[in-house]
Amino acid sequence: MPDELHEHLREHLAFTGTLQRSDGMVLLVRGASRTAWGHPFFGSPRPAEPLPAAVRRCAERDLGIQFMNVEPLLPLLSSSLSTRGAEAADAHSETHPSYVIRSDEPPVTAPDVETWWATPEELGERARRKPDEFDPVFVTHASLLPFFGGDPQAFGATSRLQDRDSA
Repeated sequence: MPDELHEHLREHLAFTGTLQRSDGMVLLVRGASRTAWGHPFFGSPRPAEPLPAAVRRCAERDLGIQFMNVEPLLPLLSSSLSTRGAEAADAHSETHPSYVIRSDEPPVTAPDVETWWATPEELGERARRKPDEFDPVFVTHASLLPFFGGDPQAFGATSRLQDRDSA
Protein backbone atom coordinates (compact mmCIF):
# COMPACT_ATOMS: atom_id res chain seq x y z
CA MET A 1 0.00 0.00 0.00
CA PRO A 2 1.43 3.44 -0.87
CA ASP A 3 2.90 5.33 2.07
CA GLU A 4 0.71 8.40 1.47
CA LEU A 5 -2.45 6.27 1.68
CA HIS A 6 -1.24 4.66 4.91
CA GLU A 7 -0.50 8.12 6.36
CA HIS A 8 -3.93 9.41 5.27
CA LEU A 9 -5.65 6.54 7.07
CA ARG A 10 -3.37 6.90 10.11
CA GLU A 11 -4.26 10.60 10.33
CA HIS A 12 -7.96 9.67 10.43
CA LEU A 13 -7.58 6.62 12.64
CA ALA A 14 -10.17 6.34 15.34
CA PHE A 15 -10.70 3.43 17.69
CA THR A 16 -13.41 2.25 20.03
CA GLY A 17 -13.19 0.43 23.31
CA THR A 18 -15.21 -1.88 25.50
CA LEU A 19 -15.00 -2.30 29.27
CA GLN A 20 -15.48 -5.84 30.57
CA ARG A 21 -15.77 -6.90 34.22
CA SER A 22 -14.44 -10.20 35.60
CA ASP A 23 -18.02 -11.59 35.58
CA GLY A 24 -18.02 -11.20 31.77
CA MET A 25 -20.45 -8.29 31.61
CA VAL A 26 -19.58 -5.43 29.26
CA LEU A 27 -20.60 -1.79 29.38
CA LEU A 28 -22.42 0.30 26.80
CA VAL A 29 -23.25 3.96 27.30
CA ARG A 30 -25.73 6.51 26.02
CA GLY A 31 -25.42 10.21 26.75
CA ALA A 32 -28.24 12.72 26.98
CA SER A 33 -27.40 14.04 23.52
CA ARG A 34 -27.26 10.53 22.00
CA THR A 35 -30.22 8.35 21.20
CA ALA A 36 -28.09 5.27 20.49
CA TRP A 37 -26.08 2.94 22.72
CA GLY A 38 -22.39 2.74 21.95
CA HIS A 39 -18.92 1.89 23.12
CA PRO A 40 -17.97 3.46 26.48
CA PHE A 41 -14.76 5.02 25.17
CA PHE A 42 -13.19 6.02 21.90
CA GLY A 43 -10.48 8.26 20.57
CA SER A 44 -7.60 8.76 18.20
CA PRO A 45 -3.86 8.52 18.68
CA ARG A 46 -1.81 11.68 18.91
CA PRO A 47 1.01 12.09 16.38
CA ALA A 48 3.61 9.33 16.94
CA GLU A 49 1.61 7.89 19.87
CA PRO A 50 1.48 4.07 19.81
CA LEU A 51 -2.10 2.86 19.49
CA PRO A 52 -2.12 0.86 22.78
CA ALA A 53 -0.96 3.99 24.63
CA ALA A 54 -3.74 6.01 22.99
CA VAL A 55 -6.31 3.37 23.99
CA ARG A 56 -5.07 3.49 27.59
CA ARG A 57 -5.12 7.31 27.66
CA CYS A 58 -8.66 7.57 26.27
CA ALA A 59 -10.07 4.78 28.46
CA GLU A 60 -8.67 6.44 31.57
CA ARG A 61 -9.97 9.83 30.39
CA ASP A 62 -13.49 8.63 29.52
CA LEU A 63 -14.01 6.07 32.31
CA GLY A 64 -11.74 7.28 35.11
CA ILE A 65 -10.49 3.78 35.90
CA GLN A 66 -7.18 1.97 36.10
CA PHE A 67 -6.62 -1.33 34.29
CA MET A 68 -3.76 -3.61 33.33
CA ASN A 69 -4.19 -4.86 29.76
CA VAL A 70 -5.39 -3.58 26.43
CA GLU A 71 -6.57 -6.46 24.23
CA PRO A 72 -7.40 -5.99 20.55
CA LEU A 73 -10.80 -7.21 19.41
CA LEU A 74 -10.33 -5.87 15.90
CA PRO A 75 -6.68 -4.83 15.51
CA LEU A 76 -6.87 -4.32 11.76
CA LEU A 77 -8.22 -1.24 10.08
CA SER A 78 -10.42 -2.34 7.21
CA SER A 79 -11.06 0.19 4.49
CA SER A 80 -12.97 0.17 1.27
CA LEU A 81 -11.46 2.88 -0.84
CA SER A 82 -12.78 4.59 -3.92
CA THR A 83 -10.41 5.20 -6.79
CA ARG A 84 -12.42 7.96 -8.44
CA GLY A 85 -9.83 10.62 -9.17
CA ALA A 86 -9.58 13.52 -6.72
CA GLU A 87 -12.27 12.03 -4.48
CA ALA A 88 -10.14 8.99 -3.59
CA ALA A 89 -8.66 10.54 -0.44
CA ASP A 90 -12.08 11.35 0.96
CA ALA A 91 -14.24 8.50 -0.33
CA HIS A 92 -13.63 5.64 2.06
CA SER A 93 -15.39 3.82 4.81
CA GLU A 94 -13.59 2.44 7.83
CA THR A 95 -14.17 -0.25 10.37
CA HIS A 96 -12.55 1.21 13.44
CA PRO A 97 -10.09 -0.92 15.39
CA SER A 98 -11.69 -2.01 18.63
CA TYR A 99 -10.19 -2.92 22.00
CA VAL A 100 -11.33 -4.38 25.30
CA ILE A 101 -10.04 -3.47 28.73
CA ARG A 102 -10.89 -5.42 31.84
CA SER A 103 -11.53 -3.95 35.26
CA ASP A 104 -13.89 -4.43 38.17
CA GLU A 105 -13.39 -0.81 39.19
CA PRO A 106 -16.68 1.06 38.60
CA PRO A 107 -16.40 3.56 35.75
CA VAL A 108 -16.88 7.25 36.41
CA THR A 109 -19.43 8.66 33.98
CA ALA A 110 -21.14 12.02 33.67
CA PRO A 111 -24.54 12.34 35.40
CA ASP A 112 -26.34 12.51 32.03
CA VAL A 113 -24.80 9.24 30.78
CA GLU A 114 -26.88 6.06 30.97
CA THR A 115 -25.03 2.77 31.45
CA TRP A 116 -26.04 -0.71 30.37
CA TRP A 117 -24.24 -3.86 31.54
CA ALA A 118 -24.90 -7.12 29.68
CA THR A 119 -23.02 -10.07 28.24
CA PRO A 120 -21.24 -9.44 24.94
CA GLU A 121 -23.50 -12.00 23.25
CA GLU A 122 -26.69 -10.31 24.53
CA LEU A 123 -25.52 -6.91 23.31
CA GLY A 124 -24.44 -8.31 19.95
CA GLU A 125 -27.74 -10.13 19.41
CA ARG A 126 -29.75 -7.04 20.32
CA ALA A 127 -27.66 -4.82 18.01
CA ARG A 128 -28.16 -7.24 15.13
CA ARG A 129 -31.95 -7.43 15.75
CA LYS A 130 -32.54 -3.73 16.51
CA PRO A 131 -29.67 -1.78 14.91
CA ASP A 132 -31.50 1.55 15.20
CA GLU A 133 -30.98 1.42 19.00
CA PHE A 134 -27.18 1.39 18.60
CA ASP A 135 -24.35 3.50 17.25
CA PRO A 136 -23.52 2.37 13.68
CA VAL A 137 -19.94 1.50 14.67
CA PHE A 138 -21.22 -0.77 17.44
CA VAL A 139 -23.68 -2.42 15.03
CA THR A 140 -20.79 -3.16 12.68
CA HIS A 141 -18.72 -4.59 15.52
CA ALA A 142 -21.67 -6.67 16.78
CA SER A 143 -22.01 -8.13 13.29
CA LEU A 144 -18.29 -8.65 12.70
CA LEU A 145 -16.64 -9.58 16.00
CA PRO A 146 -16.87 -13.07 17.54
CA PHE A 147 -16.58 -11.32 20.95
CA PHE A 148 -20.15 -10.05 20.36
CA GLY A 149 -21.32 -13.26 18.64
CA GLY A 150 -20.67 -11.79 15.20
CA ASP A 151 -19.32 -13.40 12.05
CA PRO A 152 -15.92 -12.15 10.80
CA GLN A 153 -16.90 -13.16 7.26
CA ALA A 154 -19.90 -10.81 7.32
CA PHE A 155 -17.90 -7.94 5.84
CA GLY A 156 -15.53 -8.26 2.89
CA ALA A 157 -13.03 -5.43 3.14
CA THR A 158 -11.09 -4.79 -0.04
CA SER A 159 -7.96 -3.64 1.71
CA ARG A 160 -6.45 -4.14 5.16
CA LEU A 161 -3.85 -2.13 6.98
CA GLN A 162 -2.28 -3.86 9.94
CA ASP A 163 -1.93 -1.62 12.93
CA ARG A 164 1.83 -1.80 13.46
CA ASP A 165 1.53 -0.47 17.00
CA SER A 166 -0.86 -3.12 18.34
CA ALA A 167 1.62 -5.98 18.21
